[in-house]
Amino acid sequence: MYVYLSSTEMPCRIFDNKMLNNLQKIWKKSLIMLSAGVLLSLFINRNSDKTSDVFFSDMFFISSMIFLISGLTQFVSNTGMFNSLVFGTKTLSRLFKAKLGPSEQIKDEYIEFTESRRKYGDVPQLLIIGAVLMLISVLVTFL
Repeated sequence: MYVYLSSTEMPCRIFDNKMLNNLQKIWKKSLIMLSAGVLLSLFINRNSDKTSDVFFSDMFFISSMIFLISGLTQFVSNTGMFNSLVFGTKTLSRLFKAKLGPSEQIKDEYIEFTESRRKYGDVPQLLIIGAVLMLISVLVTFL
């Protein structure tokens, strides 16, 4: 999709192929997370006498928290914060089985492990969706 900022300028591309591919990948995940938020809010409010405004506010808030927590967890995973903890847990069983190799081999395995860790590309989209749902929750609360 192209947008012309003025009649003399070159067109600006709003959606590039990378963004469209990310949106195509994330819509299933977003639908699952949104439905989990709706089901969780239905479960929490099943026996309460709340009005529909409070229910919708809770539903948007719970859904936004699911998106934000998922996005922040993936962001932390992308930074490699828990790589040493995961690798240490995986090598712990080898320690008890006495199958550990020399320290150079363990260091090389750790480097390969950190380089092979999956990087999540949908972190900004999850955080943006979570923030939008949070704003909708606040708007429903005050309107």
